[in-house]
Amino acid sequence: MVCDDEDPSAKKEMVQVKVEELLESCKYIASSWWF
Repeated sequence: MVCDDEDPSAKKEMVQVKVEELLESCKYIASSWWF
């Protein structure tokens, strides 16, 4: 077995934050494009 010292729930939360940041920048780019 491989010992994984990273907390999977913490990792999931990190991914969620990255996705939200990405969405925010996409919204920003879209708004600057459309308006």
